[in-house]
Amino acid sequence: MLLPLTRPAAARLLSGVRRALAVALFAAAAGWLLARRAAVEPQAAPPAVPIAPQPAIAVSSPPDAGSEAPAPPVPAARPLPPTSDRFCLSDGASESYVVHFTPGRFVAEQANRRLRALSEASSLRVRWASAAMRAGRGAIGLNPAQRAIALLALEPASYSDSAARDLRASADTDPALWMKLFQVEIARGREAEADDAARRAYRLAPDEPAPAFVFAQRARFDVSPEPAIAALDTYLTRGEKLPAVSRAKALLEVQRDIQAGWPSLEQHGVSVAWSREVMDESRARQLARSVEAALDDAARTTGTPRRPRLSVFVYPGHEELLAVTCVRSWSEAVYDGALRLVGRAGAESPDARTVRHETLHAQLRAAGPALPTWFHEGLATVFAGETGRPVRARWSDMVRNRTWIPFASLDDSFQAFDGRDDAGLAYAQSAAMVRWMVDAGGDGAVARAVAMFGRGMNAEQVLAAVLGRGRVDGGALVEWLAARNP
Repeated sequence: MLLPLTRPAAARLLSGVRRALAVALFAAAAGWLLARRAAVEPQAAPPAVPIAPQPAIAVSSPPDAGSEAPAPPVPAARPLPPTSDRFCLSDGASESYVVHFTPGRFVAEQANRRLRALSEASSLRVRWASAAMRAGRGAIGLNPAQRAIALLALEPASYSDSAARDLRASADTDPALWMKLFQVEIARGREAEADDAARRAYRLAPDEPAPAFVFAQRARFDVSPEPAIAALDTYLTRGEKLPAVSRAKALLEVQRDIQAGWPSLEQHGVSVAWSREVMDESRARQLARSVEAALDDAARTTGTPRRPRLSVFVYPGHEELLAVTCVRSWSEAVYDGALRLVGRAGAESPDARTVRHETLHAQLRAAGPALPTWFHEGLATVFAGETGRPVRARWSDMVRNRTWIPFASLDDSFQAFDGRDDAGLAYAQSAAMVRWMVDAGGDGAVARAVAMFGRGMNAEQVLAAVLGRGRVDGGALVEWLAARNP
């Protein structure tokens, strides 16, 4: 026999039904979101590894040019994508090698470990939150541990500005979140922020191979090579014993030995280490001021944020420069992540134009996109005021003989020269192309070109847009030179 419900009992029953319906609706919505995601993205198959490792960043030498290609998660069953690097051999040559203890692997392993520790309901909530973040919405109702996992699971290319801020605010003492932030900032083209995140991750997890390798890639251009040597030793001990990484460590040890006893100073983000054979502290401070001014000028010219710091090394001779970097045998200076110069005792040392030339490279590689070599070298030549008689003589030859290097092959030509004289035409033509843009487009032409290259436009497209012409080729460049009477 059924008894009639009292009003309080009916209210309790109705409340319970509503809660059950709400839970069911939430589960259905979350399931629909996950199913929809599965329809467009491959899932990390085994339930024991719910978050798949993300594609590794490509770190090159110098690291300033690296970037992370946006891509969906890679299923855990597939081989992990490697991180690439180059090891200096001699005279501009390098040896490629790969490492497998990458930021993506480190982050994914941390996320998987934490996700497995959650209850089924918490795991579902985290996955729903990550999907909401991917769609550009906020995720509410998560505790700090759940929020950290949701942030780790989000692909770097999917981070909105708000999600990136949330990640930085949540990182604190969590090395996995700092490594994730490193990936995110690389994908967003924010080099200084990526560098800071990599260093913080390593300080919190100095025994982990992935943070150690990424830190070494950044720290090897610091004034003291010791921290980078220690980090590479960690990778070789706890990661994998790659011969090329051992040789990279040995190269840093050579740099350490050459620089033993060198004084150093730092002012406004510019650090200088120098040999006492070629300069004293007064001249070193003057050099630091020159580099500071050149960085400021380069940032204004290119429309890019001034890089926050730069290391400068002044060697007593050409042999020392060749011993520590992949510079061509005929080069007197190079930027390879640090500014490396050869000093001369009793003379203006180093040459002011050389300093401005290499500082322009340093600014563009740190703050700008991966730009064509011809644009880098042409702009550096113009920026440093190196368009004197030798360059003008090359321009005259181009006009008189109606000759030029095809734009499409100009970049490759820089790698084909064995001597300074052979490279002259490529440098002169590149400088002419930059001067052409500035002549037609005014002071803002260079900054517009940097932005266009960043959007993936090629040389002909950028030149045509800046010059306001329908078609641009070498013949038009020679006609412009002829009108200037070089």
